[in-house]
Formats: sequence, structure tokens, C-alpha cells
Amino acid sequence: MYQASAPLRGRRTRPTLAARRPLTFAHPVHLFVYGTLRCSAAHPMHRLLRAAASSCEPARVRGVLYRADGYPGIVLDPGAGWVVGELYLLRDPSVLETLDAYEGAGAHDPEPREFQRVRTMVEPVGQAPLPAWIYAYGWSVEGLPVIESGDFLEGAR
Repeated sequence: MYQASAPLRGRRTRPTLAARRPLTFAHPVHLFVYGTLRCSAAHPMHRLLRAAASSCEPARVRGVLYRADGYPGIVLDPGAGWVVGELYLLRDPSVLETLDAYEGAGAHDPEPREFQRVRTMVEPVGQAPLPAWIYAYGWSVEGLPVIESGDFLEGAR
């Protein structure tokens, strides 16, 4: 349903941007982060993510974690080891558009994109797996070092 903005001096009303672009995400919307968006990474974009989330908990996903240029990239692989991170429950899924731009996964970023936002099964600690968005690495990993621990922040220390 469109939400019209207040008319301006007798002009026709126009739908607001949010009304013209309704969210297409099913609720609840989860996002798994494993690198610079994690709380302990102290990156400014984390504050934006935290403000849009109603909860955060430790979680893990199957894949191989690589060190790119000062940040990690994951290649999802159900047969690989665990990559650790944080699972956010988003109360404002529109933050994903801003995070897409930050991650180079936005609609205006050139192909092939360095990261792609995809859905995968994530395992919160002590709970059943659930579907969540994740930014998976989309470029070649040839020559990139593997973060054997599966924990970018542990490897950064």
C-alpha cells in the first residue's frame, strides 16, 4: 500500500521512496557477519548495523575464510570447517542496501562483484540452523591466504 506524502500547495501527492520500493524480505530477517562488521572489529559500519538490529548472537557457518586486502572473504562450502561470526536479527532490513554498497555488492557495483549477498544456513551457538543473509566472496581466491582458525578477528590479533 502506498503512503502518500503531504500535498504541497495543491499538488498531487506522490508516494514516498519507501512506499515506491516496498521491502521484499520475509520476516524475520537475519544477517551473518564474519569480518569488519563484527562488534569487536570496531568498524564505523558496525554501528549502523547494530542500530538496525534488535539482537546479536554468536553463530557459525560452513566455509573457507580467506584474507583479502585487510578484510576477510568467505567461500561457502557445506563440507568445510566452521567460520565464526555474529548473527543479527534485523528490525530494519532496509539497512541491507547500505551494507550492499559498503560490501561492493550493490546493484550499481560492476560485475563481477567482490561480494554477493546470498542466503545460507547459519548455526547460532546451541540452536538449530536457520537461513540468513551473508556476504560471500565473489572474486578468485587464488593466492589469498586461508584464515585457518575460521575467525578473522583472531587472525587479526
